Amino acid sequence: MVRQKVKFVLSDLHLGAAYGRKDDNQLESFSVDNEFIYFLNSIVRESERDWQEVELIINGDFLDFLQVPALKETGVMEAHPIEAYPDSSEAASIKRLNLIHQAHYGVFEALSNFMQSTSPQRRLTIIKGNHDVHFYWPRVKSRLRELLNASGGRSSLLLFAEEFVSREKIYIEHGHQRAEPINRYSDFHIPFLPRNPSQLDYPVGSRLIIELSQQMNLKPHLAPITTLLWYALQWDLKLAAKLLTKLFQNKPIRAMNMASVAKTASLNGDVPSLDDQPFQSEAETYQLLQQAALDKYLRRKIYHQIQIHLNLTDQKNGLPPFDIDEANDNPVLIAQAEQQHYRHSVCRTAEVIAQREGAQIVLFGHTHHACQEILEDETIYVNTGCWVEDLSDAAPEIWSDIFANGYQPNRPLSLPYARIDYDETNIPTVQLLDFANSLPADDTSNRSGLSQKVFDWLNRWRSDHRF
Repeated sequence: MVRQKVKFVLSDLHLGAAYGRKDDNQLESFSVDNEFIYFLNSIVRESERDWQEVELIINGDFLDFLQVPALKETGVMEAHPIEAYPDSSEAASIKRLNLIHQAHYGVFEALSNFMQSTSPQRRLTIIKGNHDVHFYWPRVKSRLRELLNASGGRSSLLLFAEEFVSREKIYIEHGHQRAEPINRYSDFHIPFLPRNPSQLDYPVGSRLIIELSQQMNLKPHLAPITTLLWYALQWDLKLAAKLLTKLFQNKPIRAMNMASVAKTASLNGDVPSLDDQPFQSEAETYQLLQQAALDKYLRRKIYHQIQIHLNLTDQKNGLPPFDIDEANDNPVLIAQAEQQHYRHSVCRTAEVIAQREGAQIVLFGHTHHACQEILEDETIYVNTGCWVEDLSDAAPEIWSDIFANGYQPNRPLSLPYARIDYDETNIPTVQLLDFANSLPADDTSNRSGLSQKVFDWLNRWRSDHRF
């Protein structure tokens, strides 16, 4: 007889298309293929040993379609054109999936071997996130079934969830629709362009990530991605000007006209006026930021205007948007406050969802910040973090060193996941665990939470972009 079931939940693996490259490459973030395979094998061993039914749930951003160009399998390791990125059609998404499979064949094979139709049954559920919204396309899902040998008699072993899983007293959702506005879809169930149903309707955050991959040779993992903007405002105004231009490009700011602010600011020399479409030119934006660095009043107003723009799409979560203290002109403190605001927002949303869905455990990903909390109604909230090198919780001193000197701390990479066990009465209990603690010592050595490629990217940025 099969014992009570167990579920394993993890998120944000971000598999790309260049695993095993010796040089730094913007096509890849995931570097722990062997560890993930070992993780799957350990689950299989436990399942066979204890005759235990298992469900593995990958909660969003399993594959990173955004950082992979839509190319044929040959040539991906060579220079790839910018034109290979914007196409988000079904056919282009299948090309990306094939490239990711080629780079991580062992992971796909291990997932295929993990699934089992005979007792004890082992199943895989994939929830799409903002980096792999491409699982919306039917042929992409069909292709993954082919790659995982999950068709025909094995089709029931692989389940795709369009946005969330709500059953067996648990609720699981990636979470990007609950956090920073720039990553939210107006309709995540039907995420294509209204005027062109053959293309996905990428939000601003996704388009920015693609720009980072294309033109800056790296997609640094930060949650929210706008953290990079605030840190750049502190340590690299040229990079900040680039990011502001991408975020604001052709986006009117309806909430405030900044022309009067610029005119009244006490600055030496002429000040470019800010109209309803600020930050349209990198050179002018850089000049403005240089002047703002000398004028606290203008600096505060610019930061407030940025915050207004980033909150323009914040209409559906029922929680107050992120707001900057009018006296705050320190972008590092703003970045930290923004991170805490959206983490708190996701946590508070978990309480609402738990009541609505009758869930005892609510799990999110997306923020890359692994945590477990008991909420006011005794619901347990878990965020399963990520399995990639992430900069979200790097201290300001580390960021300062990265921008200036390429300082590289030596922090072990965590591999967080949630384990959900059910008792005889079908009541779930959850633990947030770190698989890195289960690996042999030699498998966790020489791992760093921040990579030298971040510094290399910043150096390339400075050398390639001069005004």
